[in-house]
Amino acid sequence: ALVRSNGLDVARVRLRSAIELHQRTGRDSGGSAAVTLAAGLANTDQVSESFALIEHFLATEPPDLDLVLRARALAMLGHWRSLVGEPAEAEPLFAEAMQTLELQQAMPELAEAMVRRSVHLQILERHEEHIALARHAARIAEEYDVPGVALRASFALGASLLARERFAEALEEHDRAIAQTRERGDRMWEQALIAGRVQCLMFLGRWNEAAELIPGLLVDLGAVFAAWVSPWAAQLALARGDDELMEQAREAAHRAFENGLP
Repeated sequence: ALVRSNGLDVARVRLRSAIELHQRTGRDSGGSAAVTLAAGLANTDQVSESFALIEHFLATEPPDLDLVLRARALAMLGHWRSLVGEPAEAEPLFAEAMQTLELQQAMPELAEAMVRRSVHLQILERHEEHIALARHAARIAEEYDVPGVALRASFALGASLLARERFAEALEEHDRAIAQTRERGDRMWEQALIAGRVQCLMFLGRWNEAAELIPGLLVDLGAVFAAWVSPWAAQLALARGDDELMEQAREAAHRAFENGLP
């Protein structure tokens, strides 16, 4: 709940305490607290720390101790490998994770892994597969009442519609999901979806509306999503001769580079 409402600093302290408790009792991986903290950090400026936690978890956690938790970590690592340009390394991680989760009938976790793999498919420009998988993940998430995963699926689906130049549909998808984030107080995914909305508005030529949103996003968003907004910010800054906005775009791109994102 703290992560969802942008209370990540408080959540991080509590989760680190839980990790230390696990480690003092002989579970060096940090257990579920390590995976939860990694998930919370993944969309912030601590991307590298997030995936260091996941790699340590997978290296130290006995493979058969918690099959579902391990599979969730594998899907997260696959997502990271894909984001940093290592799709060949990502594919077997997704395959193992999704097979395990389906065998264990861990449907909320399977839906989450499906969303992560759908992003991988988008990166590979396999857009129809991406759309189909994201939509199926959203259906599972809604059926099993996992609204956070459903929102992530909406974000992924909107991104794929953008890639297919279906801009009006993408905007509609983002707006529908933004309304849901506000209903449940999910500030983190509201900001991410607004970042996607900015891209829709730019493609549709609604630059004034995008310009109202961009500066706040560059400050508030973590490295991953700010990296997606920064090219549009730079384009807008160049067109308008806005040096301050251009500097904000550069800083956002630099944060992404520092976190290992291409």
